[in-house]
Amino acid sequence: MQHYMVCISIRVGRINVLRLLLEKKPDLTVKNKLGKTCIDSAKSKIVINMFSQHLNFNKEITKNVTLNSFDPIRIIGNGSFGEVYLVKRKSTQKYYTMKVLRKKLIFRKHLVKYMLTEKQILSSMKHPFIVSLHCAFQSKTCLYMVMDYYPGGDLGQLLKREGKFSEEVARMYIAEVILAIEDLHKRGIIYRDLKPDNVVLDSEGHIALIDFGLSKEGMESDQLTQSFCGSVAYFAPEMLVKSGHGKAIDWYLVGALLYEMIVGMPPYFTRNK
Repeated sequence: MQHYMVCISIRVGRINVLRLLLEKKPDLTVKNKLGKTCIDSAKSKIVINMFSQHLNFNKEITKNVTLNSFDPIRIIGNGSFGEVYLVKRKSTQKYYTMKVLRKKLIFRKHLVKYMLTEKQILSSMKHPFIVSLHCAFQSKTCLYMVMDYYPGGDLGQLLKREGKFSEEVARMYIAEVILAIEDLHKRGIIYRDLKPDNVVLDSEGHIALIDFGLSKEGMESDQLTQSFCGSVAYFAPEMLVKSGHGKAIDWYLVGALLYEMIVGMPPYFTRNK
């Protein structure tokens, strides 16, 4: 009901009413019959700024965590919506990865649901081969996610250096990937973006899956979804023909990843998209 009232307030331009409704912290990701959320209908900068301040993004294991709780060390990655930094927690001197996402770009591209999905999944996960989210918080302009730091880089970087892996090495990596995917499926989650760049390595050479923005929750064993997403070089056949996909898509991607580790390039690779 709150979701419906928020949408009506936006439609008729009742900003004061909208401000009061947002103080009750309604779920802004609820969809209507057309598959649209309140956030999707926000056009004016005033409404978008109001939404950004009431975004339910915080997740603090340690209380009162802010940007000032960390010392920046260096930037370790760039994306379309922000940067990834290596940071050190002042109170513990431990190193973490901090993902910084700009609200302005996220709202402009209608990607709020993907950011919230990633935060929700990582908040609920506790698996040796899936990255752990330690805390999430926000400022007026950015969202921050603080996760484990993996000093070994990712499999994409390693493949560029090595060219390809031996079957023994590939077997070890793919076994750990399979254990992570199995645990996600047990929780009704499909990953959908398995590729070398999303598999990172710790100091002992063990893997962890990262980047859950394209994942899908609430998937039963035989359930299909119609979303079109993923990375071009790793599209499964059912994704390409838009016939609907389920958990099986992750097992196609496991096979594609294993192929690339042994051969040195993805199956069906071409530079012509």
